[in-house]
Amino acid sequence: MRFLVLGLCIALSACQSHNPYHAQSLPLPNAPATSAAIVYPAATHNVQSGTWAWYAPPQSVAFVSSTRLEQIIGESLDQRGLRPAAPHTSPEMLISAHLEQFERERRIYDDPYHGYGSFYPYHGRYGYQYGPRVRVYRERIWRLNIEVRDERTNYVTWQGHSEVHATPHDPEAALYRAARRALATFPAY
Repeated sequence: MRFLVLGLCIALSACQSHNPYHAQSLPLPNAPATSAAIVYPAATHNVQSGTWAWYAPPQSVAFVSSTRLEQIIGESLDQRGLRPAAPHTSPEMLISAHLEQFERERRIYDDPYHGYGSFYPYHGRYGYQYGPRVRVYRERIWRLNIEVRDERTNYVTWQGHSEVHATPHDPEAALYRAARRALATFPAY
């Protein structure tokens, strides 16, 4: 008991020693003058009626024609409040779109015994393998990239993309879904 009290007294006396770290509150230095400069061009989406035209029309892909892809993206832009520019007028923004198709490999780990092996006497090391089973799936993915450029400066002011699983039985519904997802963060007019 004496040793416990003696050890406790020594530990408490060690806590009262001089602390070499002092809290100091210094003011932050002034920001450099160049940090206030505008690096990116001002956004052009603050106008009431946005008009657009194609900067680079989308190319046709094996499963959809370029005109149908233009219609799908145009209808999605129309839902966001953008209207196509009238002929012989200058649009406020230029749209370019690119659709690509690729395959992605997805792995699913399935562990039927939850990592513990089998509880039956004839399973385990004489017949079945311990550990997870790996199933590999190849998925066909469509990726839609949309860029919006300012017509006057030709700077990219916004870009969005989305990926959807390719559905051969209803490709238009998947493309509508991709266009809606790609334009989800675009500011509404």
